[in-house]
Amino acid sequence: MDREIKFRAWDKERKCMVYNKGALGDNGEDCELMQYTGLKDSNGIEIYEGDIVRVIHTIEGQPAFSQCIVRFDLDPPFSSGFHLGGAEMWKKSDGIEKIDVVGNVYENPFLSEILNGL
Repeated sequence: MDREIKFRAWDKERKCMVYNKGALGDNGEDCELMQYTGLKDSNGIEIYEGDIVRVIHTIEGQPAFSQCIVRFDLDPPFSSGFHLGGAEMWKKSDGIEKIDVVGNVYENPFLSEILNGL
């Protein structure tokens, strides 16, 4: 699967998301990089590592809803690199029907805390 390779960054000092590498200036060391997954959610929003997404999927023919953090991991079983709480993002056959970005771990840390507490 060919996909566009690009990144965004969380500027820790200014506490804002930066999508233009040039906007980091000399502050590049004080940021957290997140890679684009190559996917967009149902509203056309690009999905990046660190995003918090709401997933609609099917389990045994029944709709189910969950929220999870998009993570990057090349260790098996996540051969694609990006995954959602154990399911590789690339596989529609896993029953994933719809993905919506609801925030990210930097701009919405309260969502991340709720998910990590589950």
